[in-house]
This record gives sequence, structure tokens and C-alpha cells, in this order.
Amino acid sequence: MLYNWFDRIKKNIASIFLSQPYVISAITASVIILVLLLVLRENPPGPIKSIIIISWTVLCINSLRAFSQMVGQSIEERRSLERQERISYLKELITYSGIELFPVIVVFIISWIGIIDIYAAYKITIIIIMSLLFSYGYITLRYRSKNIILCILGGIFFVLIALSLVFMRMIIN
Repeated sequence: MLYNWFDRIKKNIASIFLSQPYVISAITASVIILVLLLVLRENPPGPIKSIIIISWTVLCINSLRAFSQMVGQSIEERRSLERQERISYLKELITYSGIELFPVIVVFIISWIGIIDIYAAYKITIIIIMSLLFSYGYITLRYRSKNIILCILGGIFFVLIALSLVFMRMIIN
């Protein structure tokens, strides 16, 4: 019974992670989180405050995306959305935000417990975000091409864009 439940959750998360709307949302959130991590890392506010700041940022980004999709659908269909449609957007917002925040929250909780220091937590989280950006670049091109090399280059391209943000941050200081 427990195995079936776990298998169903795993399949649902995989289908969300591989869906194009999630990837688009996650790319935007990841890039903004990366910039936020780079800014906060110089004077980190602590694990719990970091979780709150990053979580709030992800919720705001995804709320704006969900709201704009709701308004767009309403305008396109020239009607008000029904309650069930609005609830489905809310569920999507919660699901996407939860999946995007899970690794970040885990790292900062480990820091809060005292296993790693806050500076290491920021470094680990930046590496996680860069890895996620690679996977999003890979997945984005996987929709268009079955060529593995092209998909890997897409992942590398996303990471290079993120690294250009790091480089710009270094230039500013």
C-alpha cells in the first residue's frame, strides 16, 4: 500500500517536472533565486530568514505567472473563470513552488541544524540551482529534439547564462 502511494507521488512529480509550463516557471524562478543568493551570500541573514526570503520570492514569481495565465485565459475565452479553474491554478502555484523550493529548504534546514555553516549552505544552494538550470535547458530542448548532444548543449547554454549573472555580480563589486 505504501509502495503504491510513493510510486504514484513519484510519477506525479516526474510528470510535473517534465511539463513545459513548470520548466518555464522554474527557469524564471531559478535565475531570480540565483541572483538573490549571490546578493545575500555576502552578508547572509541566517538559515531561517534565508528560507523565508527565498520562499517569498518564489511564491511571488509563481503567483504573478499564475495570475497572468488566469487573466490571459479569461480574456482569450471572453468569460470569467469558474471556481474549479481558479482552484486548479492555485494548486499549480502551490505544487510548482513546493517543488522549486524543496532542495533549497532542505539545504538551509541542514544549516540551521548546524551540520554545515551558512556560507556552505549558500554555496551548495547555488550549485543546486545551477544544476537545475542545466536540467531545465536540457528538458527545454528535449521537447524539440531527440538529439542528446543538442539537449546537453541547451543545458550548458542555460548554465552559461547563469554564470554570466555571476560574472556581472563580480564586476559590480
